[in-house]
Amino acid sequence: MPACPSNALALEPEGMRIDEDRCSPCDICADACPSGALEVIGGRWTPAELLEQVAKDRAFYETSGGGVTVSGGEPAMQPDFLEAFFARCREAGIAAALDTCGYADWSVYERLAPAVDLILFDLKIADRTDHHEATGVYSDRILANAAALAESGVPIWVRTPIVPGYTASEENIRAIAHFIRERMPTVERWDLLPYTNLGRPKYHRLGLAYDLETAEPPTDSQMARLADIAESSGVQVVGSGDDR
Repeated sequence: MPACPSNALALEPEGMRIDEDRCSPCDICADACPSGALEVIGGRWTPAELLEQVAKDRAFYETSGGGVTVSGGEPAMQPDFLEAFFARCREAGIAAALDTCGYADWSVYERLAPAVDLILFDLKIADRTDHHEATGVYSDRILANAAALAESGVPIWVRTPIVPGYTASEENIRAIAHFIRERMPTVERWDLLPYTNLGRPKYHRLGLAYDLETAEPPTDSQMARLADIAESSGVQVVGSGDDR
């Protein structure tokens, strides 16, 4: 394997170690790794290059009636790229959806909403103080954007991850249901997404603390109960464990 220019790579008794503080990243180690144990996640694309990749699955979109969903991270942090990419999707006849946490400036959504066929909008915690404690920001901007997008007429699906200790309380789901009923009457669907711990190994690989280390996914009966409450919003509710 070629030498690492930044000397960030070291083979130790317990395995390969990468010093994140010294890593360039130059990707030499991943390119040369014969077993594929080292890999680069992500890459740089132009809108045209990305469309070329997306178009390879056109047959699946046409069969399913679906399209492309741009998610993240937070894709609204790259509005210029998205606007150009969505324009190319529309020219190619490929439906496009934006998956967003809703925290970007309204001017971003004002630009992107007309360019997409669907918005997947995350509503996690209704109470502004609880939202700030969990995420570091208040929910005011998110709720204002959600209401404005609903008024714009763009099709919206609301998504709420059901995370123990954060979003999984009945009180929180009732509050979100009330907001949807009063401020987002045009929402077509509300997805309740049960937390999974599948992301835990990724944190471990990166040497990061995982705050939900001991948390367990919600049970089917818990999800069904929350789905019952969510139905008071008046929109179609989709949730795992829905055995009613």
